[in-house]
Amino acid sequence: MVRGCCRAGPKSSVDTSRRVHTGFALQQNFAKTAFLKAGAQGSTLYFIGLQTKLINNPSNMSLGTSARKPIHTRSITMNSYLREDALWEVEAHLVDVKAYDFPTSRGGMHLAGDPVHDMTIVLLVTAEGLITDVRAKYDSAPYDAACMAIEDAYRGLVGLHLLRQFRAAVRERFGTIDGCTHMSELVVLLPTVFVQSLSAQRRERAQRAGKKPFQLDGCHALALTSPVVKEYYPEWYVRPEDGGKRKARQ
Repeated sequence: MVRGCCRAGPKSSVDTSRRVHTGFALQQNFAKTAFLKAGAQGSTLYFIGLQTKLINNPSNMSLGTSARKPIHTRSITMNSYLREDALWEVEAHLVDVKAYDFPTSRGGMHLAGDPVHDMTIVLLVTAEGLITDVRAKYDSAPYDAACMAIEDAYRGLVGLHLLRQFRAAVRERFGTIDGCTHMSELVVLLPTVFVQSLSAQRRERAQRAGKKPFQLDGCHALALTSPVVKEYYPEWYVRPEDGGKRKARQ
């Protein structure tokens, strides 16, 4: 028998302005996971919208041939939305589930597939990256109201800039007893989601201005000396012998 639930995610829009999904998502927005009995091979049932798909051995990344069984799954869903008022909503959702039943400190039983953590945070952000509003919400937490009491504290993100020392500011404001470990882990992933959301606009602006695309020299594959840049951005290619941040990989 499959345990767990399949329900719509929380409505976490900061206000009622219509928003348009940009298509950037690590998983479907309303994805929910429920576990079958944990076995040596394991099976996971994914609920994605109205489609249901049973996947055996969902990962083929096992190291070696030893049998393994699922124990814990953390699912993170991140979405960005462009609103009609030209502001952005950047939203992150985290769910932790166990693949086994375990007793609770109150004498009950927490069932496999029922969320241990289920939390969402949404930031309202200007096109430049300034955070103007925040909402954090817990649907499941191990200590219930005691965990959920931190929700309003995350309004302390208002006034921060997603692209300027954001992670350091989160650590400073929400470290240890001043925040929730898991909510803060979730929040610091949002800058790269915002960057991905702006990528098309930034490329267009760079092309119009004749500036180097922002992503070049940002990772090993896009070093100015790399074969990728030589093929796709030949006007910005730098031969390894002519210099660059590093020599091309051999």
